[in-house]
Amino acid sequence: MKTSHLIALALFLGLSLSMVGCNTIRGVGEDISGSANFVEKKMTGDDGSNSNNPPQWPK
Repeated sequence: MKTSHLIALALFLGLSLSMVGCNTIRGVGEDISGSANFVEKKMTGDDGSNSNNPPQWPK
């Protein structure tokens, strides 16, 4: 029983800390949408980068 309380507390704290950057429900929705878009772009390979023209780093 003690272990389940610690797990529940850890999950609650983790969720709370992940929500710190989101002040509103709209912010949570934007974060979730942004994450989904990022994953979709990475899975399809359409990340907007042009492999034929890589960025030029200053020398």
